[in-house]
Amino acid sequence: MAKSKKNSIALVNEILRDMKAKELANLYCFDGEEEYYINRLEEAFENVLPEGERDFGLNIFYGKDADWKNVLNVCQQAAMFGGMQLVMIKEAAEFKNLKELEPYFSKLPPTTHLFIAHKHKKIDGRGSLIKTISKLGTYARFDKLRDEKVPAWIETYCKEHKISISHQNANLLAMNLGSDLQKISNELSKIQLNLKEGEEVSAELIEKYVGISKDYNLFEYTNAILYKNKAKAYNILNYVMANPKTINSTPVIANLFNTFSAVYAYHKLGRPDTSILQQQMNINYYVALNCAKVAQFYNIHSSKQAIKILHEMALKERGVGGTVKDTSVHKELMGKLLAL
Repeated sequence: MAKSKKNSIALVNEILRDMKAKELANLYCFDGEEEYYINRLEEAFENVLPEGERDFGLNIFYGKDADWKNVLNVCQQAAMFGGMQLVMIKEAAEFKNLKELEPYFSKLPPTTHLFIAHKHKKIDGRGSLIKTISKLGTYARFDKLRDEKVPAWIETYCKEHKISISHQNANLLAMNLGSDLQKISNELSKIQLNLKEGEEVSAELIEKYVGISKDYNLFEYTNAILYKNKAKAYNILNYVMANPKTINSTPVIANLFNTFSAVYAYHKLGRPDTSILQQQMNINYYVALNCAKVAQFYNIHSSKQAIKILHEMALKERGVGGTVKDTSVHKELMGKLLAL
């Protein structure tokens, strides 16, 4: 199976179905900086065999300590009792001799199934290794998801797990948890344990089980500025001033910078329809829709000025020109943007 052109979710679900049915490829290799999907595939591979057969049918090596000759010897052994011989290399990014195995990939016995988990790092694509693996087995690279795509991923995740979530609450999680899919999955699992099939992930449940306040959080903070809701913005600012560890200025600046950059582009493009803006800027529908709404509060000149302010505040937040308290950055940032 060559490198798949399917999206990550579709590809992983297909492989998981095959593993559950014990229809395995001889060779699997997954690399990239996003560990969530590789973790899921690792777990499925380790559970292909019944528990009673794993002692003699499942062999796990760890990259830092593994010797490629030992891995090869196990791969070439006949499966016991006519079953499967499963071989896994975990932490393969630390396995220095992966290339030494390449000439033997085409000679794996039909009963041997080798799984290479190259997490947190991409395999060097300058050689023939990836081409060989793609030709003989299943290869996929999992890159970090772009920030603007995380809310849609959360919605898809909830749908797959037979629960629901509003776009606003998906944004709430995305903005406060970042793009670490494993972390997001772990937090959603906590909530899911307390939901029945078809029930909704509410802001109250997010606050209770994840610890993100439904009123004082990054999502509400940035939206108050973007929609010039001064009363709400200063209410949140006062909360942050009293509880400085709740919202750091770094993600606030980053999120506002991305939004104002998109709003400026929206004006430059002549305020196109949401679908056109979505295509032109390669952003999701909800981000494009938000741009059009925010553009009602910030014109091309004020959005450009906002970008300049955010750049200056980013330098100040990093300590360029002197150390400044994070609460001072919040206060100055809020004042300057709401004055535009």
